[in-house]
Amino acid sequence: MVLVHVDCTCLLLQPFQSSDLASIDSTSQKIVVLFHPRKQRWKRHFHLNGALIEGITSSGRATVALLHMNDPERVAYRLGLIEIGHYPPDSAVGETIPERRLTDG
Repeated sequence: MVLVHVDCTCLLLQPFQSSDLASIDSTSQKIVVLFHPRKQRWKRHFHLNGALIEGITSSGRATVALLHMNDPERVAYRLGLIEIGHYPPDSAVGETIPERRLTDG
């Protein structure tokens, strides 16, 4: 059995997840490919500004907008995590979170 680390914010984004592969970048107004978490590095496309997630590339900006990553309830949730020292995750500040494995036996 393999267990993979899941960030709590993924559960909050679930209603907005779909089969979308591209969206419009708010700066260039061009259609761009969305951020792919298994193929791209988070810190290359996003920057944390307190509890806000800011896209720093066209893919990052389009992903933030399409997934409603800075909706008020998400920002409030992240503020609560900051207050108790559980945010930001290590992956957002430059460290990688290793895959966690659970082995039988």
